Amino acid sequence: CTLSSCISKKVSVTPMKINTKTKNHFGEWLKKYMNSREIDVSKLSKTLGIGRRYITHWLQGTSHPRLINAVFLIEALSKITKEHTSSIYEDMRSHIARDF
Repeated sequence: CTLSSCISKKVSVTPMKINTKTKNHFGEWLKKYMNSREIDVSKLSKTLGIGRRYITHWLQGTSHPRLINAVFLIEALSKITKEHTSSIYEDMRSHIARDF
């Protein structure tokens, strides 16, 4: 179906899998996390209140989130997935640590 016909029929559209190549452990973790929970870059960007390019850089492994953005990222992922922030933090922490 086309986008307009899907909307008019209220057909759910599954987010596309993120297939970008990643240069670091954090980007690989974020990509797997988002794919396994069907979170797309646009949804995370809107929830986080930052531009898509920041998330894309994190996914590609060309940068890591600054501390404040990492905190907001954990909160945004928790809001989207309803997972507890502490479990997201524990999972994320080990992957960021491997990159340094």
